[in-house]
Amino acid sequence: MNISIISDLLKVSILTLSFFITFAVKISASEEVLEDSSVVEEPKEESVILNEVQKVKNEDKLQSTKKPNKRTPLGYVERLELYPEKLFFDAKLTPGSEGNVLHAEDIEIFKKNTKEWIRFKVTDRKGKSALIKRKLNGKSTFRTTSGEVKRRYSIKSGFCLDDKYMEVIFSLDDRSDFEQEVRIGRDALAGHFLIDPAKTKTTDPHCKIDFLEKNNKK
Repeated sequence: MNISIISDLLKVSILTLSFFITFAVKISASEEVLEDSSVVEEPKEESVILNEVQKVKNEDKLQSTKKPNKRTPLGYVERLELYPEKLFFDAKLTPGSEGNVLHAEDIEIFKKNTKEWIRFKVTDRKGKSALIKRKLNGKSTFRTTSGEVKRRYSIKSGFCLDDKYMEVIFSLDDRSDFEQEVRIGRDALAGHFLIDPAKTKTTDPHCKIDFLEKNNKK
């Protein structure tokens, strides 16, 4: 075989081999790029996290713009109206003490439909006297400072203070020695009123009648 022909064949073989090597390298590089592109998902996850953070910030901002529950400022002594009898009493508002107390005289326990009820007499600030009857809510005993054991009864009753109507448990007691016939404690005041000890009798009870009638029918 001619030497020149052999030389030409070698050149062709080398060129062919180089072509295949180059093609194989390009395919390998493409696969690496594809693998890298399928792995890179972190920016998307980071975006989701940022969106969640922004959502929380927006919710916090919305909460901060909401108005807090409005609490009515009152003096430490105010006039209230007892329902449904519509009796007017002076009430001492004492957020530092628990429970509510209503003045009562001539207390008697009686039965009504096999249930214990209680009746007592009161006279309001306008001179109106009334015999109040309520279902007995509870009774307890306590010892006075002199050592005497006494029994105390409680009832549930509605009243109007400023423009707010509520129903609470009252302990019945003889408050003849006190200036106010009623004491309202923190269980009724909390969340509704702010008490200013420097003021007194800043408002009169003025609840909506239709609202009161609806509650008294329950």
